[in-house]
Amino acid sequence: MTRSIIFFLVSGLLFAASCTSGKKALQQGNYDEAVYKAVKRLRSNNTHKKSQETLGQTYPLARQWHLNRIKNLEISYERFKWEPIAREYALLNTLYDEISRCPGCLSAVASPVNYTMEYESAKLKAAADRYEAGLLALDKGKSGDRNEAKIAFNHFMEANNWLRAYKDVTEKLKEAEYYASINVIVEPIPMQSQALKLSNEFFDNKINEFLLQAPVNRFVKFYTVKEAKRLGITKPHHVIQLAFDDFVVGQTYMHEKEMALIKDSILLATYEVEVPQTSTQNAASTSSKESKVTICHTVPGSDKAQTLEIAESALKAHLEHGDKMGSCNSSSPQPGSGGGTKKDVRKVYGQAKATMHVFTRTVESKGLLDFRILDGFTKRVISQEKLPGAFVWQSQWGYYNGDQRALEKQHHQIIKNKEVPPPAPQDLFMEFTQPIYQQLTAKIRQFYTNY
Repeated sequence: MTRSIIFFLVSGLLFAASCTSGKKALQQGNYDEAVYKAVKRLRSNNTHKKSQETLGQTYPLARQWHLNRIKNLEISYERFKWEPIAREYALLNTLYDEISRCPGCLSAVASPVNYTMEYESAKLKAAADRYEAGLLALDKGKSGDRNEAKIAFNHFMEANNWLRAYKDVTEKLKEAEYYASINVIVEPIPMQSQALKLSNEFFDNKINEFLLQAPVNRFVKFYTVKEAKRLGITKPHHVIQLAFDDFVVGQTYMHEKEMALIKDSILLATYEVEVPQTSTQNAASTSSKESKVTICHTVPGSDKAQTLEIAESALKAHLEHGDKMGSCNSSSPQPGSGGGTKKDVRKVYGQAKATMHVFTRTVESKGLLDFRILDGFTKRVISQEKLPGAFVWQSQWGYYNGDQRALEKQHHQIIKNKEVPPPAPQDLFMEFTQPIYQQLTAKIRQFYTNY
């Protein structure tokens, strides 16, 4: 672990420290925390006596605590013991840096101790330990133990982290990665239909882009057939084979539906009638006389219309069947006029009826991709799965006969729609392979992530 990383960890402690003198942390045995709190207070007030007293007591204790840990590690048989030793020296140097950059702190600790030489020496020994361990693991990796080659790579990485470009560690990293890696060739999908050749190439290219540009695992190298041939890879460790067991593109279904639409309590018409202006006594005697209204009646089974005068009680039935108020030569009723009469406004409520014809065209495209991973040497199937995909395109339109007031919002939308042609076969192919692509890339990632 480098000095910058140690400083980052210590900075977190400094940020979390409060503005106290650190006395409480000292009493609890948290020596480093007590030092950082005292330093923080003295930076804001370089004459703060309690902080000076705390720092003067705590720094020697913190320093001795780390030195004791180093001594115990040095006489231990712990593997890679120089790594924790180096971290201890890094923490001691951080204490030194914090006190040295604080004028008020130097009144409490006149001579903080710098352990840079010891830290560098420990780093060198830590890198040497990792390098030697990497060499031992690499020898086993060269004999065919891929896991040991991976272990060797990790040891060389640690050695390089402790001491950049230690010996020939850069070359050893490449060598370990070579023996730890497997080569995987991805064969193109066979496609019999020439009409869908371009779509299939697009699907192939998306898979290759995923495998080549977004590495699933550092130790798994994917190649197309062309790339493998160019690089001279004749015996890959694995071969990925992809093939459509079956697929259908553009299977079309047409459906027509007729619906009777009825909506109640619709205002069918508003009209006026002339009624006599009589006294209450006379009104009772004339109430039995039903008013007449004029309508334009459509003769059933023909386009002919005729003007009729009917009783008010029959008006609702006529309006529900499509007749209109008024004469056929006028859009409104022609009320009579005369002395001793008044106009009475009346409303007719009833059912609005219509017949809706809805056409639905459905185009289905679906397929099943066979996904296999083969051993490149024995041709044995290591893994095999069937990945389904489907895409349904739909278009809907229609018309109606009858009273528009019987239609709901969704019916109006269907009427506005126009009959449109389905997408081209290549577009349908790419649509139904989208879910297959998602499944395939997830399966490959799952299989090879920790391989």
